Amino acid sequence: LISMVIGTILGLVSGYFGKWLDDFIMRIADIQLAFPFILFAIVIMSVLGTGIWKIIIILGLTYWVGFARLIRGQVISLKE
Repeated sequence: LISMVIGTILGLVSGYFGKWLDDFIMRIADIQLAFPFILFAIVIMSVLGTGIWKIIIILGLTYWVGFARLIRGQVISLKE
């Protein structure tokens, strides 16, 4: 749910406004995809500590990219 909300909002903004904002959001998405999930999880867990809620937050912050790209593509196709 966290990933879906973040990805949907960023995908809508990116697809609708386009130009430099689209480039910026998609570069952030590319940077997010460049890091392995386990490395990101280890870093966040070392900062926040352990617990199930921390894992849920990590998963929410990691998997938003797929939703953002999907929504962005749909918004661009509808806009055209």
